[in-house]
Amino acid sequence: MALRRQAGAPLRLRLRASFYVSAGLCAILMLLASSWRQSAADLPTGDTSAYSPEGEFAQPRRLISEIYPQDAILRKPYYSDPNRWLVILHCIGIGYTLLGLNTVCDVYFTGALDVMVEKWNIKPDVAGATFMAAGGSAPELFTSLIGATVESDVGFSTIVGSAVFNVLFVIGLCGYFAKEEMILTWWPLFRDCTYYVFGLAMLAIFASDGKIVLAESIVLFICYLIYCIIMFFNDRLERVVDSGLRKSQKQVAPADTCDELAAAPSPKAAAAPGDCEEAVVPEKTPEVTPEVPPKDTTVAAGEDKDGASDDSDDEIDFLDCPSGLKEKIMWGLSLPIYVPLYYLTPTPKNWFVATFIISLLWIAGFSFFLVWWVEILGDIIFKGSCSASIIMGFTVLAAGTSIPDAVSSVAVAKEGEGDMAVSSSIGSNIFDILVGLPIPWTIKIILALSDGQSTPYVVITSPFLFFYVVLLLLMVLLTVGSIHLLGWRLTWRLGAMMAGLYAIFLACALGTEFGRPVWLQWGGTPAVGVCS
Repeated sequence: MALRRQAGAPLRLRLRASFYVSAGLCAILMLLASSWRQSAADLPTGDTSAYSPEGEFAQPRRLISEIYPQDAILRKPYYSDPNRWLVILHCIGIGYTLLGLNTVCDVYFTGALDVMVEKWNIKPDVAGATFMAAGGSAPELFTSLIGATVESDVGFSTIVGSAVFNVLFVIGLCGYFAKEEMILTWWPLFRDCTYYVFGLAMLAIFASDGKIVLAESIVLFICYLIYCIIMFFNDRLERVVDSGLRKSQKQVAPADTCDELAAAPSPKAAAAPGDCEEAVVPEKTPEVTPEVPPKDTTVAAGEDKDGASDDSDDEIDFLDCPSGLKEKIMWGLSLPIYVPLYYLTPTPKNWFVATFIISLLWIAGFSFFLVWWVEILGDIIFKGSCSASIIMGFTVLAAGTSIPDAVSSVAVAKEGEGDMAVSSSIGSNIFDILVGLPIPWTIKIILALSDGQSTPYVVITSPFLFFYVVLLLLMVLLTVGSIHLLGWRLTWRLGAMMAGLYAIFLACALGTEFGRPVWLQWGGTPAVGVCS
């Protein structure tokens, strides 16, 4: 079982997608930084602690955490530094940290997890819910950890933004680019969405007062352990639920359907002449997945059409110069990341434990610099606004850590594996909210308790995060409703509906941050020195 961040997509495709995402975001951020530089030219260049003029910049000002080291290029407050145009260098750094994060996760981290699953004979369902989810969500997990450490909402907003991106944008792309209409299996989608809605409801309740205590973070993590247990008994649970649905609906096959079943070549589809009254027709129920002809699993098992294994695709030598001008340019620009990874990280096959540990260190380092530089860029673009962390998390960080997975999901959908493309997107979100958030919170609270601090809890500084969780919960319900409305089929119509929902979410979220309506504020507790 391949535990790559998206099983079924070639490693070269994922690396190429990571490069395009990093380069594209770098270019976009440089343009944004350049366009805002001119509009910010009238800002004061001295002490701006009391600066709050009426109008465009009248939002509350925040202070970037003192936990970050002193920047080597700019000085605080960054948005009033005369040399703030040098933030273009930070944009380049953001591009390289994104490339490093995605490369480490795709090649080394998930490679080590792959070997662990094989060596330890872990059940596929459990491995998918734990190891595969960890491989796909490692950037979000460490971003959340850094955010909790520096008392910033950037980690929270990144996970919420990434969740919406995975649920709406990724599924929308899969439906739009699918070569043919694909029937989705109802059970994995129903199982994951139901538990995801449950997890979001728990998160919304805990975050409603603006702080997370130790018991609440532990409860969220226990919910993930329960999800792993559900995955362990997945087959048995599916049979029980499916049987219950059939009995509750009490469907009887019509006479003409019985004749078709009796003539069917499959033993499962055949019906005895006297069994017409008891024949069950799963195809007529939207809750039961229609049976489809089995696909040729040769390619999915890791072989190409000629029967040759594509394992060599997952064994790329970063120092081998590729052929073709475009590939050489991409390879040359990526060398600052490829070279240290190649020489400082062992291959997973023989040293998978060492690879796993070193990969965690790489991911932690890349995540720290990514969050730090994104905070600086947001401070300059939004001129010290409290909304900077939230907006950058919803957009830059969410897209940067999720687009490579989106490209991989589209590749899988084009191969006809709609279930894999859709279920993995929602399943990884369960890991994000039940592990990516509570683990950093728990570590932060335990450290606070060990230091004897009087506030042993994590502060949620934005007053709108409860609204964002509820909004995300609504989007998940609308997603399930849309799929059910279309008969559990992945088509371009579903893609269009998901794109529309994603646009609505961004409009609501960004409009809320820019407008800051008082009636939507619920439970925010500004941290000391962060927001007022």
